[in-house]
Amino acid sequence: PLCTKLFDRHDVEVSSKLSVMKMYAYSKAFYCAAVWPALNKQEQTIWHSGIIKLYRMAAGMRNDPQANENHSSEKVIHAVQALVPDDLIKESRLLYFRRLVIRGPKFLWALLKAHFIASETVKNAEPSWLHLVRRDIQWRCHNSPVDSRLPHHADVEAWSETVAHAPFPWKRTVR
Repeated sequence: PLCTKLFDRHDVEVSSKLSVMKMYAYSKAFYCAAVWPALNKQEQTIWHSGIIKLYRMAAGMRNDPQANENHSSEKVIHAVQALVPDDLIKESRLLYFRRLVIRGPKFLWALLKAHFIASETVKNAEPSWLHLVRRDIQWRCHNSPVDSRLPHHADVEAWSETVAHAPFPWKRTVR
């Protein structure tokens, strides 16, 4: 109800609406959902359409079939100047990765590493969580300005060391 009232107001900047959306909607959407396992095609479609709907609401770009107005996902993302929904998952997974590096119990790391090794030996296996993190690190390295403080390769161990001893704000680095 609050979000609807906020999103319907024209005197509130889109950036303010997006901030509220990030605080509320992202925390609800990401809570133990999209950052741990890989999403299947159906889940990706649901995720993508849900985030685009929130973006559309924030930008005041409601689809109106009677007016023959149908805004594409790209147009909506451009209007709000936000990340593609799949990139939100990558960003969130990297933030969760940091929390695990700093606070994760050793037995959890042992399980994650064992799953990583096992998924490499089985043909057509679902990617392990560490495989997803490695992909996200590659995405981060490819799509961000060069930062001399970060490893420029997707070695999870090197990133774990960097994250554990980072004297800089990790959130700002990931985003």
